Order: sequence, then C-alpha cells, then structure tokens
Amino acid sequence: MNIIYHYFPEFRISIFSCLRKELPSSRFIYGRNGRDNIKVITDSYDSVKRNIFFGGLIFQTFSYDDILSIYRKPSVILADMRFFNVWLYLIIARLGRQKVYFWTHGVLTKPSGLKWILRRFFLGRADKLLLYSNHSKNILISAGLKIPMEVVGNSNYLHSELDKFASESNVYN
Repeated sequence: MNIIYHYFPEFRISIFSCLRKELPSSRFIYGRNGRDNIKVITDSYDSVKRNIFFGGLIFQTFSYDDILSIYRKPSVILADMRFFNVWLYLIIARLGRQKVYFWTHGVLTKPSGLKWILRRFFLGRADKLLLYSNHSKNILISAGLKIPMEVVGNSNYLHSELDKFASESNVYN
C-alpha cells in the first residue's frame, strides 16, 4: 500500500503513526516542505520529496521507485485537485490496474456549478472515498456521487476504523 500526501503536517502524526503500525510494509510518499507555516515532519525511511508551489498548485518531485510502487500496489492519496501529482499517480495506478482510495474532506456544503462538475469528475476517478465526516458523505450522496464512501474520521482517527478499512480492502495480503 502506498500512502501519498502532499506533506506530512505535525498535526497528523497520530494518524500517520496508526497507519505505520497497521500497514508496516506501506510506502509513505510526501514532500519535505509545506506551506502556510505548517510544521512538517519527515522520516528518513520514507520517500520524501521536494514540493514546488506555483500559485495554488503543488507539484512534487518523484522517483522511478515511487512510480513502480504506485504501478504495483494500491494507493491511499490525498484528494486535492490542486496537487498535480494526484492526476499523474491516478494514471499510473490505472495502467497497473491498482486501486486508488482518495482521503478527503469531501465537501462541506451542497455543491453546484463548474467547480462541482470538476470535483465530481475528479472524485469519481477513485475506487473509494475515505471521508472525514458523515456530513460530507451525506452531501455527496445527495448530490448524486455514486462511488463507495467510508467515513474514517480526521486526526482523531480510531484504530478500529483503520483496521476495518485495511481488512476489507485486503491491504494486509
């Protein structure tokens, strides 16, 4: 399993620690530099990359090993349309016939307009959405998004919910 994030913010340490414990053979791919003065953590055994910020967009350097891992194993990816690599990693995972799970806030209010059309297309590329709240799940369902969704919480991630997702997704095998 690949866990792909734009950068590893310190306030997410509990959730990343839980993922490391439950999925010890996972490859963590993230940038070493964040933005907006958010404290970032890096671990030497992870695939730590450089982020390049261009306006509101984020591009992350990557290696051949990252590409092979994404091609060969399922991935949990931060679902941010402005994170350019998500689009690239989606294509690579699809070429390798791998599952892609988007980890996302989803939406907080009823979506509409061009932004919703783009977001709906984007979210629809995943095999499953891992959402922070039932509120977001209910809004997405009422807006007509037809994709499997599971509420996994935010930084207060419950150990049992992670274990349930991991076992249902056969990520231990």
